[in-house]
Amino acid sequence: MKPIAESKGINVTYKSLLTHIDKDNRVATFKDLDKGTIEKHHFDFLHVAPPHSAPDFIAKSELAHENGWLDVNIATLQHNKFKNVFGLGDVCNLPTAKTAAAIFSQTPVVVNNLLVEMGYQPRQGTYDGYSSCPLFVGDNKLMMIEFKYGGIADESFFADQTKPK
Repeated sequence: MKPIAESKGINVTYKSLLTHIDKDNRVATFKDLDKGTIEKHHFDFLHVAPPHSAPDFIAKSELAHENGWLDVNIATLQHNKFKNVFGLGDVCNLPTAKTAAAIFSQTPVVVNNLLVEMGYQPRQGTYDGYSSCPLFVGDNKLMMIEFKYGGIADESFFADQTKPK
């Protein structure tokens, strides 16, 4: 994705908090969350994903990891402290994107592992971090970005998804 963005002159910024938009001059002001610096970016088109957090009933409970997300084992999705609790979806502390494709892959793992806990299934299922999202790259082309933990490509539709089709 990065080479495509660069070829189109698109500035991609991560770990930044939008603090102000000057719509008349088309300038967005961001705070870099790693450095703490303030940066201004001129824009023609601006796409911003808002900060995400778990709901307070999780974040402020014993169920939360120190970062506020539900503290689950990244493979089994079972809570790391409370063995009768499982999690899936956006609330979990998982090192992968929070997408519909991710929860679709997590659900059978949780169902299987609940059945293991109840004695109805012989072995645990595991989640490998699979997630995906379609990415429109312009020129009437789309990429299906599929990956698992570590950002490793995990193509299921066709080989070599590094080029738009």
